[in-house]
Amino acid sequence: MSEEPSHPGTPGKGSGPVGFVLTLMIGGMNNAPLMTARLILPMVAIQAGASPGFVGLIAGLFTAVNIVLAVGFGRWVDRAGPLVPMASSSVLICVASLLLMLHASPALMLAAAAMIGAGTMSAHIAAARAIGDIGPAEQRTRNLGLLIASYSLFQFLGPMIAGTALEHFGDAAAYSVIGGFSLLALGTLALPW
Repeated sequence: MSEEPSHPGTPGKGSGPVGFVLTLMIGGMNNAPLMTARLILPMVAIQAGASPGFVGLIAGLFTAVNIVLAVGFGRWVDRAGPLVPMASSSVLICVASLLLMLHASPALMLAAAAMIGAGTMSAHIAAARAIGDIGPAEQRTRNLGLLIASYSLFQFLGPMIAGTALEHFGDAAAYSVIGGFSLLALGTLALPW
């Protein structure tokens, strides 16, 4: 994850090939929870007998908070650099997952959907900024394309792993997969590269 360089052209933490690949992975690991939760939360709610309206509300809350917070979060990333906002986004997703694992009441499912959506979208803003800061300007489009490719990979892995966990081990295991990706992202953020 790239930190704010001291001045333009000065590489920060996260630059270089290892830092670039790790930044792609962190972005992907924090993107997986959104697609995973969009599958798991409605499935669990339907299994529990939730109405179609409630399931629709869960689905809507994944993006509702972002409508209000995205611009402010983007400004924070511009001021602080991507590292701390990315870590904060990862923590938010982990907390939402933990709350679901402890007690997945209908109200907590709604709150978790909003928290996971906000954390994932905020992580996307930070990851795009970090990737944009790595390398020369003429590679920015290619680098952002690789970030989107990493999202695709993790959006495939997350629902597949969580769906299998739900089928074989139950709700709590599926919720742990949602938070597990962001926990891995936090661990990767702590690496020296």
